[in-house]
Amino acid sequence: MSVQKPSLPDTPKDGQARYEFDSRVRETLLVLTGRKSGAIKPLSATASNADIISKINELIARLM
Repeated sequence: MSVQKPSLPDTPKDGQARYEFDSRVRETLLVLTGRKSGAIKPLSATASNADIISKINELIARLM
């Protein structure tokens, strides 16, 4: 299950309000760090190839 990250608006120019940009950056960082979407559990030392592939797919989904 992937948490949808907000798309980032254009970087504000001088004098423009930053709230929307800053809040979207913050939201994205919370998802990537696991504070909003939950931490990614480490694999055990006996993980199978299928477990490894599944974990890599979980990481890719988090980054997309």
